[in-house]
Amino acid sequence: MRGLIGVCAVVALAGCATMSSEQRDYYARSHIGLHKCGQAGMLNTETVSKGHAWLNTRYYTSDSAQVQNAIREMEPYFPRVTQGYCDQLAGLLLATAELEQRKPAASAPTYAPMPQMPKQTICNQMGSQTFCRTY
Repeated sequence: MRGLIGVCAVVALAGCATMSSEQRDYYARSHIGLHKCGQAGMLNTETVSKGHAWLNTRYYTSDSAQVQNAIREMEPYFPRVTQGYCDQLAGLLLATAELEQRKPAASAPTYAPMPQMPKQTICNQMGSQTFCRTY
């Protein structure tokens, strides 16, 4: 039974750490764009670093070889960058990163204590026994 649970946990974790082909292509395009914009001096190093950090956090994968292959395949076909493209890419990545940071993190639900309601106790006597109920 433990072995089955262990296998299920590994499969579940591996499933969360893989990217779809669309995500991989988006990551590769954004990575190449940030790199080329930084090399051309159209984005400062802080913006490039923040963009890469957000991409790496958002699109973490356990299969980095697959991502590197996508980057290598896409790089020769990547268009020459312009200032407008670099500004748009930086704005999109940083705005998305900021929005995600503002979202409340998924955590264990918190429960507010129930307000104390006034309690009423009613007692009934049957013979020598008394039965009390509190509401």
